[in-house]
Amino acid sequence: MSAARYSTPAIILPWVSAVLVIGLIGWGIWMADLPKGDERSWAIGVHKSFGLIAIWLDRQGVVETLSAMTVASVLVRIATLIPIAALATALATARARGISRDEAS
Repeated sequence: MSAARYSTPAIILPWVSAVLVIGLIGWGIWMADLPKGDERSWAIGVHKSFGLIAIWLDRQGVVETLSAMTVASVLVRIATLIPIAALATALATARARGISRDEAS
């Protein structure tokens, strides 16, 4: 009787997801110190793009359906909540300063 074994994608994908999420966290910390300008805009665009890939992987059920991906699933969920918290903070800060959406544009 042979031991049950996960397929190669089931082994590789959680590691890819974990590296992606950890990289996104590091990237976000790095870009927080950038001054406003072209470099920061570029960094935010890259961060959003890879964040969407991480969310897409989670929504496709790749992370949830493979038990080897439990840690990656938690990290992806955290990475999904961080932008929502950042947006809420930015909106609350703008509202506290009296900046309307039209003035910010």
